[in-house]
Amino acid sequence: MLKFVVLFALCAVALGTPVEQAHAEHAVEHDVENFVMGGANAAEGQFPWTASVRVQNNFCMGVILNENHVLTSAGCVTEDDRAINHFWVRVLAGDLHVTGSNMNRVERTLSHLFIHDQYNHITTANNLAVGRFSTPIQMPHNTIEGAILNSRIIPVATQLEFAGWQIPLGTDAQRLLRWFSMPTLTNAVCNTPPANANINLQNMFCCGQLTPAPTQSPCNGNFGAGIYLNRVLVGIYHRGLTCNGANNPPIFMDVRFYLPWINQTFVRTDVTAPGTVFPRTPVT
Repeated sequence: MLKFVVLFALCAVALGTPVEQAHAEHAVEHDVENFVMGGANAAEGQFPWTASVRVQNNFCMGVILNENHVLTSAGCVTEDDRAINHFWVRVLAGDLHVTGSNMNRVERTLSHLFIHDQYNHITTANNLAVGRFSTPIQMPHNTIEGAILNSRIIPVATQLEFAGWQIPLGTDAQRLLRWFSMPTLTNAVCNTPPANANINLQNMFCCGQLTPAPTQSPCNGNFGAGIYLNRVLVGIYHRGLTCNGANNPPIFMDVRFYLPWINQTFVRTDVTAPGTVFPRTPVT
């Protein structure tokens, strides 16, 4: 039954308008557990800011910013255009897999959730959110570091490194952290496929290839994951409906456009009430 529902959702997206596709994609994001395809196992300390962001039984990813905050996709902490209750969110960090047990793994709940005021779940514009931990992570930590955020323009065709959890293989799969490289593409190339028309905005970028279908690719379960250049965070994965599909390059929010907003969340004291509708008037 689940396979039929997923297949129906994918077919509906293929036949709909770009706006309808975006809306359907958001729905699939919360219902289907797909993870990274291809790549190699990450080494200890290679991506020490990688986090798993869980909302009840749904999986996303995030990037540890410092001892108090995690950056993720707004789509991971909203239902359609409304904020979820931050008490539903759990963040796991410090480990290379997300099952079993590990003495280095840290788990945190959130005390605050800051969703970008202009987040739009239909267009996926401004698809970023920052969570504040209820209890800080003790830094320095053996296996956790805060990410360095990129502030410069990245040339087209630059090879960036993506890290995400692998697709489950069997009931005892550990979902190890995997990584691979992808080249950046121009916005014009990203918008070439009809499904992406006018979707990739100036504050976004995409990576990979259009055709043939890539053999390694992010998947839905990795929304909120980071992509890096020389260990510096360049973008947050927020859009891409199918795993390693042709004409469907993964799209990332470009963090350099959001540095003032991210830094502002570190000192904010307001609380985003569950059910808050986005986009909304900015908090002053």
